[in-house]
Parts: sequence; C-alpha cells; structure tokens
Amino acid sequence: MAAIALGTIALAALAFRDARSATLIVPPDPSTKGTQALVNSACSKCHGEYGVSISPLFPILAGQLPGYIEAELKLFRLRGRSDPRARAFMWG
Repeated sequence: MAAIALGTIALAALAFRDARSATLIVPPDPSTKGTQALVNSACSKCHGEYGVSISPLFPILAGQLPGYIEAELKLFRLRGRSDPRARAFMWG
C-alpha cells in the first residue's frame, strides 16, 4: 500500500496544467504497462474490442468504472467469485 501511495504522490507531483488549454496533464502510470496488450490479447476475445460484448454470456465492460473492474479482477485472482460461469471463464 505504501508503494501505491508513494506512486500516487509522485504522479501528483509530476502532474501539471497545460497553460494553453488548462488541461491537467498526468504522465502515464508505469504500473499499467502491458495492460493494453493484455486487453487486446485476452479480454477483448470475450468482452469485445471496446468492452462491448456481442454474446449474452459475457458482460459488457464499457460502461463500468475502473475501480469496479479492478475490484472484480482482484476477486477473480483470489478465487472470490462464486458465479459458476464466471469461474469457468475467468479463473483460467
């Protein structure tokens, strides 16, 4: 937890506002490297390229909040989900 907090503080310290557009600019989080590759190679196979599944077996993820998806993925990793269909697809 301390590492996450320090990383967040470091990112906050690096964040700055673009004077022309007043947009907050935050550098990419290094802990998410490879995430897009994982999504492209694994998640999108069932949940669709943009998180919009065309199969009723797989939920649409496009409208979910990132915190919800993170919590659910942690539950899968800990074998904490009891839904049999979710276990069949996600525990592997």
